[in-house]
Amino acid sequence: MDSLRPVKRSVWDEVDDYEHNDIDQASSEGSFVMPYRELTMAQKANVRQAKKFCEALTSHWKATSGYSRQQEMQQAQVQQLMHAQEVAQRQKAFAVMCRIYVGSISFEMHEDQVKEAFLPFGPIKSLDMSWDNVSMKHKGFCFIEYFVPEAAQLALDQMNGVLLGGRNIKVGRPSSVPAAAPVIAKLNEEAARHNRIYISGINTSLRETELRSVLERFGPVRAIELAADGRQGHQGFGYADLVTAESASAAVAHLNVSQLAGSYLRVMKAVTPPFTLQVPQNAGVATSSASMPAQAGQVQVSGGNFFSKLQAANAIAVNHAQEQSIHHEEAIHISGGSARLMLMQKLQRGDESNVVVLRNMVTPADVDSELQREIKEECSRFGAPQQVIIHEQREGAEAVIKIFVQFRLAHEAQRAVKGLNGRFFAGKTVRAEIYDRQKFEKNDLAG
Repeated sequence: MDSLRPVKRSVWDEVDDYEHNDIDQASSEGSFVMPYRELTMAQKANVRQAKKFCEALTSHWKATSGYSRQQEMQQAQVQQLMHAQEVAQRQKAFAVMCRIYVGSISFEMHEDQVKEAFLPFGPIKSLDMSWDNVSMKHKGFCFIEYFVPEAAQLALDQMNGVLLGGRNIKVGRPSSVPAAAPVIAKLNEEAARHNRIYISGINTSLRETELRSVLERFGPVRAIELAADGRQGHQGFGYADLVTAESASAAVAHLNVSQLAGSYLRVMKAVTPPFTLQVPQNAGVATSSASMPAQAGQVQVSGGNFFSKLQAANAIAVNHAQEQSIHHEEAIHISGGSARLMLMQKLQRGDESNVVVLRNMVTPADVDSELQREIKEECSRFGAPQQVIIHEQREGAEAVIKIFVQFRLAHEAQRAVKGLNGRFFAGKTVRAEIYDRQKFEKNDLAG
């Protein structure tokens, strides 16, 4: 054989030869020399490291081929499961926030009367009253679930300890609240980032533009969302989103338990982040058409702080003709701060007082379960009494009873004064007079 061809070898074999300083010998007839320059020690180390990396990468790919996609799918499923669990926890916490416990309910009160007393704070989803199968009477407590958490919070804040049906009711949270406390705290934290307020007791004849004008007295309004009634109107409650936190705080401070278009508003800072209102169209809040929960035969006697709670607890009936005239008889044009102030004055309806105070009518010992009904029936001869408040007050060492009667219209109150002043009741001469409406609405009953 004249010559030998070099054996075809891999790059790695050649690197090994270089590493051992070994050069293949050709046949005795000639020598074969690699046409490459010898690698440096650093280059050799890099080549060895690259070789090991490629081998490890190849082995890993062979071992995990098809596994990575399965792992991604499993991770996606885990994330979906965690998200579903979080949504379920938030929904459960939301439901817990909507529930309140009401105890010490008078056994003479009916379920619809209890519901009527708590309806002004927001739409009620359910009222579960515990019944005794033997006596066929309720056990004196119930659970109320609202559609929105803010309604439950308002009822809790403003109804606990109020005298209803002759007994001071107790309002609290169900025992399931502690378990949901972490999620509730997270919802409250998210709500604090927004400037939303909850408003209940809005007169259903009041348009959104008019409500916006009232709110703009405290600052710019970003949006208003009222629960629709299916007839291009609203159900008397909803949320307003103000631009600044200061505006939201001012609106809550000035509008809560204030009268607007004949209805008492309940306003508070929202305790939940924004969500879509999903309320049945017939679940509206008692506003202008609501009657007082203090029914006939149920006397309410209290100290000086009672009426502030009663104002917050109960809706005031208003004249339907006056409600309709808000749009038709008063051409309200909103332009600037002075116009908004005029709007507020018009919506608050009237300067003359429709409140009568009856003095020297009864003593504390004469107060019984029939007194309120008797007074309301007697006053109905002069008009439409909307509420009767029996107020106990200390004058020196003596306790006296003053009875406040609020009529629908001012001329009805004047007629009652003429008809009742100087009359005899239970052996006493009654003193009847008009009482200042602004003092009455501000819980100033000492006059």
